[in-house]
Amino acid sequence: RKSAMRKDQRTIVASLLYRTIEIPSLPIEVQLTRFGPKSMDIWDGVPASLKAVVDAIAEDIYELKDDDPRFTWLPPKQEKAKRTGVRIEIRTQTTGCAGGRMPAM
Repeated sequence: RKSAMRKDQRTIVASLLYRTIEIPSLPIEVQLTRFGPKSMDIWDGVPASLKAVVDAIAEDIYELKDDDPRFTWLPPKQEKAKRTGVRIEIRTQTTGCAGGRMPAM
């Protein structure tokens, strides 16, 4: 069941990114921020909660593995919020920042 949920999350993230931003050329730097009512463990919980987002960006948008050297994944952040969600910030040296906050899946 988790795999179906992750697949749905990846589809939603990729679809929203394609519709809301101009996808920057590689290499890129990615900052992910998790929003939620409760804090998660920054070393285990937050990265695991964002894995579907990472896979959507790397595999679904760029058709690469997430360990490709053209990606720089910054340490994930988290912020308290009433609702869960994620902010995706994608930066390149030429285009600056593209991204936004998306609701939880």
